[in-house]
Amino acid sequence: MNKKNRVKILLIEDDQLLCDQFRTKIKPDYDHMDVAHNGKDGLARFGAEKYDIVATEYQLPDISGIDVARKLLKNNPFLLILLMTQKGCEEQIAEALSIGVDSYIIKDDECRFLELIPSVITQMSVRGQRRQRLLKAEHDAQQNARRYKAIVAASPVCIHEIDLDGKLTSMNPAGLKMMSVDDESEIYGLRYLDVPIDEDKQRIADLMTRAQQGEGSAFEFRASGENGYIHFASSFEPIRDESGKVIQLMGLTQDVTAQKMAEEEMKRARKEAEDANHAKSEFLASMSHDLRTPLNAIMGFSEMMSEKTFGPLGDEHYTQYVKDIHRSGKLLVSLINGILDLSKIEAGKYELTEDEQDIAKLIKGSLELNAMPAKARNIRLVEDIQSNLSSIFIDDRPVTQIFNNLLSNAIKFTPQGGKAVISARSDATGDLVVSVADNGIGMSEKDIEKALKPFEQASSISPRKHEGTGLGLYICCNLMRLMGGNLEIESKVDEGTTVVLRFPFTRNVLS
Repeated sequence: MNKKNRVKILLIEDDQLLCDQFRTKIKPDYDHMDVAHNGKDGLARFGAEKYDIVATEYQLPDISGIDVARKLLKNNPFLLILLMTQKGCEEQIAEALSIGVDSYIIKDDECRFLELIPSVITQMSVRGQRRQRLLKAEHDAQQNARRYKAIVAASPVCIHEIDLDGKLTSMNPAGLKMMSVDDESEIYGLRYLDVPIDEDKQRIADLMTRAQQGEGSAFEFRASGENGYIHFASSFEPIRDESGKVIQLMGLTQDVTAQKMAEEEMKRARKEAEDANHAKSEFLASMSHDLRTPLNAIMGFSEMMSEKTFGPLGDEHYTQYVKDIHRSGKLLVSLINGILDLSKIEAGKYELTEDEQDIAKLIKGSLELNAMPAKARNIRLVEDIQSNLSSIFIDDRPVTQIFNNLLSNAIKFTPQGGKAVISARSDATGDLVVSVADNGIGMSEKDIEKALKPFEQASSISPRKHEGTGLGLYICCNLMRLMGGNLEIESKVDEGTTVVLRFPFTRNVLS
């Protein structure tokens, strides 16, 4: 049993006998055929139901077959139409073919032409199917082109095309924005290699050559920007013609400057964390030594006194031992207080008890407290205090702690015979400025940066020559911030150091 073709045929013919014969000839393969006996009826039927093939007589009772074809093709330009006409109608056939009629067949009196009808219909059907496939392929191609164009236009990544001379030929809106241009025509003729910095050009040129030879690539490069380098991640992909020959390059480029900055920030943060861990390890090692040294002295001297090694306790040796025990005890208290202050500050639990204070009096008190250590090292302490300074509203405990720490550092790091000057005055803005200056060993910029970090001393990688936790300046700096002020350090190696404290004028007590 033959499988019937699903092609729908409309025959427009006024001769009923011919209609029956036509149906008989195609019936083995085509069983869906309708008949109209004049042009208007045929047009009406086609309007009510769509057909794949229309076979029409040229000489119809009302309108010609060419007029029928013209009307049908107006709204259905790809409709398959077969024109049946008499011999000698060459002009009409030419006109029919010119308006889009697919095929024609010439009638004869013996109706032998009917034998050709099945093969003609089959050929028309095959051409129709081929045309539909081509139309679908064309439609799909157009749809894909529109989709590609929409994707390119909406993409946040710069998409561009480059000819084989290395010149830009197209660029999407994201790329134009990245290039700071308004119209695509502004990039025409611009060489891709004009964008990277000189150090990156040759590497990109080599990759472009490889891409032109058919090898894709992904890479990064730098371009000059207003605030330094702009970092880009890019790629080349060759585009080929039907023969496989590379005709241009497709490129994707994305600004990754923010990502690079984040990576650098992560590296810096990791380095700072590693440095902090290293500093804490050094701190724990030095703290173990610094705590053990005075403890050994206290235990050793007290043991000798308890055993009366040099006889009765009145012996002069014991007097010196008592002084050593006292000095070691003070050092222990200083070390422990520094650690406790640091823990309070970092936990945000350091509380201020503020009151009206005479800054000159606090300075003099610190000078008196540090007079003996200065005398022991032959360091001259000098005060330079402006007369009639306003009292300030502060907590005297942290302020005294800061003064003592700065004077102690000045004495500790100044060679014998040097001097340390503490001054206080009100500047033009009304702020109270207190400074401690010495002519000691000084610090480099790197040492200053380290000194303001916890657990570190300047040049901590060298053997420690001075007692301390490395917390003093860090604590002083944070205490000044707690009081709304700030601490700055000016120093030069082998010339000395000046530490400047600034208390805001808002802390002045109005007279």
